[in-house]
Amino acid sequence: MAVFLKDDTTPDKNVIGDVFLKAYGIKKQPLRHRTGYYLFIDLPKGKYRLTAGGKFYEQEDFLIDTESVKPEEPFIELFLRKNR
Repeated sequence: MAVFLKDDTTPDKNVIGDVFLKAYGIKKQPLRHRTGYYLFIDLPKGKYRLTAGGKFYEQEDFLIDTESVKPEEPFIELFLRKNR
């Protein structure tokens, strides 16, 4: 599974500054690819809590159910909210 963090308030949807993604309930944290995707390798099926945020974004929790991710399209986009 691959997760991409996006900014819903900008025209190109690209995040600015440093961002992070943490996963709970798994042994190995995701790897950040140079494309910006966070890659989960050998992730067992189930429900997971992901926490994302950054210098300019609020820290937020997202619940992901891998059963809803299509194996042929294992991509998820998470939209971050800017700090207030």
